[in-house]
Amino acid sequence: MKCSALILSALILAAPAGAEEFVLKNIHGHAFNDECVRIPVKVPGDTCKVTLDGKELPCVVDTIEGEKILWIRTSIEPGASQKLDIRKGKPKSFKSGVMVKTKGDEIIIDNGKAAVKLPAKAGDGIPPPVLSVKL
Repeated sequence: MKCSALILSALILAAPAGAEEFVLKNIHGHAFNDECVRIPVKVPGDTCKVTLDGKELPCVVDTIEGEKILWIRTSIEPGASQKLDIRKGKPKSFKSGVMVKTKGDEIIIDNGKAAVKLPAKAGDGIPPPVLSVKL
């Protein structure tokens, strides 16, 4: 899953108690597929569930400098809008789009589109921060 900044149009709507609705709009001329998007809402807890048309989306709540930040993974067509329902609760588990594997003295991180090979541990000398990149 890659992360990128989307310029979006947002509208907070009235929602049932304990829930918040958020409209995500793609104002760009191209589609975004499987993107990580920051949703600027007050997060209702340490974890939450996000649904789109009744289907739960992968999400995570980060805490940075005391502020809770909600990230979702979604795909959206040009000019399309998505009405998200955000509620307190524990999200279901989703299969990760990233594989992390240790192979000897190396760690490989691969998302199927790009891979990075890193040293698993430092030796006598200082190893390079990245051993190789595959695009």
